[in-house]
Formats: sequence, structure tokens, C-alpha cells
Amino acid sequence: KVNLVYTMVFVISGFCAAIAGIVLTSLLGAGMPKIGFGKEIDIIAATILGGTAVRGGRGKLIGTLLGVLIIGVVGNALTQLGLITFWQDIFKGVILILAVYFDQVREARASG
Repeated sequence: KVNLVYTMVFVISGFCAAIAGIVLTSLLGAGMPKIGFGKEIDIIAATILGGTAVRGGRGKLIGTLLGVLIIGVVGNALTQLGLITFWQDIFKGVILILAVYFDQVREARASG
């Protein structure tokens, strides 16, 4: 019963902190509604590249962090090479397709 009380206190505390953060953000006018807009392909590619299964059920935080690092380095390198955003997205899309392909191959080998 003590663990339940500790858990509930932790949940209520986290909820109150989230509400306080939302209120403070609205008072300061610091929130930007379009933040992260257009980053969907980077996020999905980094997650899958990091080893998270496309169908779910498998994945680790360290793998996702490595995927984010790889996608960040690739994006930075493509910018340094002078490629426009269109071609960067194409390149990242190819990386995403390859990551999904290798994930499916790995799942097929694991299942039999």
C-alpha cells in the first residue's frame, strides 16, 4: 500500500508540474506552435535507425539516441556539402527505407 501512495504522489506531482509549465509558457508567450514542424522524417528515421521495431515491441533508449546522432550528423554533413533541403529529405528518406528494410529482414530471420 505504501508503494501505491508513493506512486500516486509522484503522478500528482508530475501532473501539477506539467500544468505549471503550461501556465508559465502561456504567461511568458514563449510557446511556438510550429516548433518541430517538418522534422517528422528525421524523428521517424532516427527512431527506426536506432533499432526500434517498426511494428513495436522492441527498442532501447540508447539505440534511439544513436539514431538521433546519426541522423544529425548526416543532416549536418549534407548541409556542409551545400545540398538544398529537398535533396537532404530525399537522402534521409532513402536512409529510412533502408532502415525499414533491414528491420523487416531482421524480424523475418528471428521468426524463422
